[in-house]
Amino acid sequence: MLGDKYLDGTIPPGSREERNHFLKPERLIPEILAKIRKLNDLARQRGQTLPQMAIAWLLNVKGITSALIGAHSPEQLRDTVKAVQCTAFSREELEWIDRICL
Repeated sequence: MLGDKYLDGTIPPGSREERNHFLKPERLIPEILAKIRKLNDLARQRGQTLPQMAIAWLLNVKGITSALIGAHSPEQLRDTVKAVQCTAFSREELEWIDRICL
């Protein structure tokens, strides 16, 4: 759900999620969408997309040595890989992410 394509609360027609029924529409509830939108706001402040920030955050978790991405096009892969250009987080950003997610 950390793809920015769900910010409006819908699953895009023709998307992998719609075809495979991986993400159920009933999971996109207002409380979760509000959290995703707050995370998206922080990502924009950092100059990143939400998926880029999610990958960058994951790569900062102790014990995590790699991140699997689900890119399905060369363009999406190029965009997602940009996450490694900005992997540093301030203490305030990490605290804000914790507050949003908990």
